[in-house]
Amino acid sequence: MMTTLYFLYSKLSRSLKAKTYLLFLLVIGMAILETAGVGGFLPLLSILTKPELIHTNEYLQVLYDTSGVTSDGQFLFLIGIAFLFLFLIKTVYTGILYYFKIWYGNRIVAHYSNTLMEIYMTKPYTYFLGSNSAVLLRNVTNEVKSVGNAIKQVIDLSTDSLIVVGIIAVTMFIDPYLTAIGGAFVALSLWGLTEGFKKKIAHAGTRSVESLGHMFQNASEALQGIKTIKAYQRENFFLSGHFRAVDKYVSANLTGNALTQLPALAFEGVVYCGMFSVVFYVMVAYDSFVDVLPIIGVYVIAIQRTLPAVKRLYGATAWLYQSRASLNVVRDACAGESAIREVVSRSPVIA
Repeated sequence: MMTTLYFLYSKLSRSLKAKTYLLFLLVIGMAILETAGVGGFLPLLSILTKPELIHTNEYLQVLYDTSGVTSDGQFLFLIGIAFLFLFLIKTVYTGILYYFKIWYGNRIVAHYSNTLMEIYMTKPYTYFLGSNSAVLLRNVTNEVKSVGNAIKQVIDLSTDSLIVVGIIAVTMFIDPYLTAIGGAFVALSLWGLTEGFKKKIAHAGTRSVESLGHMFQNASEALQGIKTIKAYQRENFFLSGHFRAVDKYVSANLTGNALTQLPALAFEGVVYCGMFSVVFYVMVAYDSFVDVLPIIGVYVIAIQRTLPAVKRLYGATAWLYQSRASLNVVRDACAGESAIREVVSRSPVIA
């Protein structure tokens, strides 16, 4: 899988490769903002439950003195405004990142569609005698979308991985033992889900690509030869072939999508049970509920932020396995690109 993705990445233009690096920098910034948002909740909740910390903590006292406020209430209001500003920045940043990812994915699709079209147009005539034009059309218009989606999934994997690692690092300062157990549980769960379903997901993706190819081929032959079909009354033959291909395509997509989503939903239920266990453990470990409230709040927020990221991690990984067959189609089509470009460069320009 990674070999195929690296090969496809190597076929990108310099401009798109530069955009890839920029996108990863934006991803790192997103992970930093997400981690800062979770990490800042502990001091915020601690101050709200124990306002006297403003004057007993040396860092808060310095911040209080330099802020120019005259009361604890004004200081708390100032901190609330700061957190509100932080989340506003994160929201705007998320929107920018989302737009850039959409733009980047569409440029990837356009690049590979143009590349495949150029490759096919420079093939000799004998190549098309043994190829089905409907399958080539499918590759240029449909399969290239899988490359853009695959690179987007890799970027999402990087984003969510950094977010999960950052949040775990923050909670390590609260309770290393409990965080280590939770982190190990998340890692083992992801590994188990991926290893348990990756072969079935990949098989479903292969059947989807094959049946989609049969659909394109059958429809192309039927519509291009409609006069002959009408003359010999062969409509039912092509209709039955198309119906069979559609049924296989729907069945394959249903299996692949179900294996991509349903295990993540089951994992969500297990995580929520674990969250309540964490809350009960913290309540028992600490004597004062006032002391434990900020810690419970941070863990609840951390789990709330981590759970969607973990679900997306599994979903992105499963999608990559499901689209392996489509990626291989584009990879095989691009494999002879260098040799073809040499032929084109030696060929006379057609006026």
